[in-house]
Amino acid sequence: MKRNMIVSTLVLIMLGTSGINAYGVDVDKRSIPATKIEEALKIDEPIKIISPKQDVIVRDSVLISVQLQDHVSVALSVYKEVNTEEGEKEFSIIVGPEEIEQGESLKFYSKELKDLSQGDYKIVFNVKDQDGEKQEDVVKYFTIKSEKEEIIKTIEEIPKTDMTSVLEDVINK
Repeated sequence: MKRNMIVSTLVLIMLGTSGINAYGVDVDKRSIPATKIEEALKIDEPIKIISPKQDVIVRDSVLISVQLQDHVSVALSVYKEVNTEEGEKEFSIIVGPEEIEQGESLKFYSKELKDLSQGDYKIVFNVKDQDGEKQEDVVKYFTIKSEKEEIIKTIEEIPKTDMTSVLEDVINK
């Protein structure tokens, strides 16, 4: 009985390890030189917007993520488009101005805005160089829309086809 258990265990171990391959890896090829990392993180403009990328967002929260250049001072403001009493549209500030501090790792900054209502928004980054001189503002516009409305719009954009037109397309190709 013990012999059968030992043989069965050895067979299971052999079958389990038969699909495993081990390869030696050269340590020099595995590591990435620090200069390549620095080149990848180098940016030309004072601020690079990483997120939000889209102009239309179907969630009620937005992640604002940016990469900052060394020795710049940046203030973040978020505006929402509102209708005035005269019927005109203007942007009203909802967040900021808030000083952006570079993260300790890799010069990135992130902030999440939650519970946003539907409408048009504008993010403004006021940039000053290391001497305190104001540079051109960086502006990002985006729209918050209802997920249900976007799904309905997408479905309506799908062209209506019937089976005969599909078959004709297949035959003609």
